[in-house]
Amino acid sequence: MYSPARILITGCLSLTLLACNAEQTSANTSAAASLNAAESENDHTEAKQMTLTGTMMYQNLEGGFYGFIAKDGTKYTLNNLGKEHRRHGLVIQIEAEPLEGMATITQFGQLLKVNKVTVLDESNVRTAPQDNVM
Repeated sequence: MYSPARILITGCLSLTLLACNAEQTSANTSAAASLNAAESENDHTEAKQMTLTGTMMYQNLEGGFYGFIAKDGTKYTLNNLGKEHRRHGLVIQIEAEPLEGMATITQFGQLLKVNKVTVLDESNVRTAPQDNVM
């Protein structure tokens, strides 16, 4: 027959081994989850990136702003667009991604964060009404 002390020691050792195994399993699971989350975030970001071609148009609303109208007629408000590209009639190609969870007073289509701009045609650029104001 086993003594109470021997049963207690055996029980403690068993629990210790189980706890060590659980910690290792938990660490492995956490590391795998972090890696999967990072990969998922990268895939999600790449999937959101879009390339659009369209024309910059001055909109005389609430003090005026420049909107972007894509070739298919879809309207966008561009964030992170350089001042040199804010010209009425300028045809550009942009690489951008949607900005979610943000709002603007323009209410002019989807809000995009511009990452890259390529000027395609400047022949239709004309002075916007706001450019005439001194």
